[in-house]
Amino acid sequence: MKIARIDIFRYDLPLKRPLVLRDCICSSRSGLLLRVENSAGAAAFGDAAPLPGFSRENLDETLQRAIHLAKALEGATLPERLELVTDHFERWLLPFHPVASLKFAIQSAVLALLAHEHEIPAFDLAPHPRRTSIPINGLLWGAREAVLERAEALFYAGYTTLKLKVGQQTLDEDAETVRKVSALCGERCSLRLDANRAWDQPTALAFARAIEGCPLAYIEEPLRNPAHLIDFAGRSGLPVALDETILEHGEYNLEKWRGAVAAVLKPTLLGGFEITMYLARKAMNLGMTPVVSASFESAVGIIALANLASYINEGDVAAGLDTYDWFVSDVLDAPLPVENGRLDLARANAMAARVNMAALRRVGP
Repeated sequence: MKIARIDIFRYDLPLKRPLVLRDCICSSRSGLLLRVENSAGAAAFGDAAPLPGFSRENLDETLQRAIHLAKALEGATLPERLELVTDHFERWLLPFHPVASLKFAIQSAVLALLAHEHEIPAFDLAPHPRRTSIPINGLLWGAREAVLERAEALFYAGYTTLKLKVGQQTLDEDAETVRKVSALCGERCSLRLDANRAWDQPTALAFARAIEGCPLAYIEEPLRNPAHLIDFAGRSGLPVALDETILEHGEYNLEKWRGAVAAVLKPTLLGGFEITMYLARKAMNLGMTPVVSASFESAVGIIALANLASYINEGDVAAGLDTYDWFVSDVLDAPLPVENGRLDLARANAMAARVNMAALRRVGP
């Protein structure tokens, strides 16, 4: 298959609530959509959306790299075996030095085109059958009353996994919220916590004592110093998960965190499908469950992430895709097909090319 052309569009999507990041507060989310067209006239989109404060690249740099890549790949023949999602993409793209979010975008679009060419759903490109629907990890945020109201709504909507941010309130306030959400969920809904490295070890241990008896799937990154995570898990009895540590050390030193129960993988930040697949295999070999998670991409990016989650997790592991619910509007012409807390992949893949071009602005090449 040959690439006939790559067009680049920018989106700026308003958010329902401010997104508080490390270095800024965002009221909208910006990114690029790459429209990749093959010589037969078929086209697919990929989402390049670096996250401020977390991605190594910014949007301007990503756009310049995307324009260079689009010109270089015009008329190029795709290498064989890209659909295996091993190292063929990395070797093909290496001379063009794409940044992480751009690698995710081009890989997403090309895999969608390959699926179209083979006349199969994207999730059937994997070496053996995967899931056709993905459970979603429902996000909880805000003051306690809002958290409990949303937790109850998600629970009755069929969500079986919820995720609560902690570390932004006082320790006592956080602990009380966790206890109330845990009581609401009971044993019918799994609860994950995310502290975003909010605490030193004594504070984190005090939090663990304050929520003793609350069943948790895990707590992500409770410590400012991740070197002590496994010691904290042993002393507190809480299962821990890696997130930022994966981005910083995962490719080389993941073995240092043997004993963590989960590894949260964010392909936009990591650099695409193949590095994420590699880290997922490495995590599983260390006894960790890989959890594919979003970085506030558009619906195009969310669909690609859901397909990746179907490659990676054979069990019914909830993916962190509920960031989609933060958008007032999106780039597709209809909402994503989420029912009973699950994203229907077949219907989502059918929607992926139905982009509302009026929501975009062409920026290259």
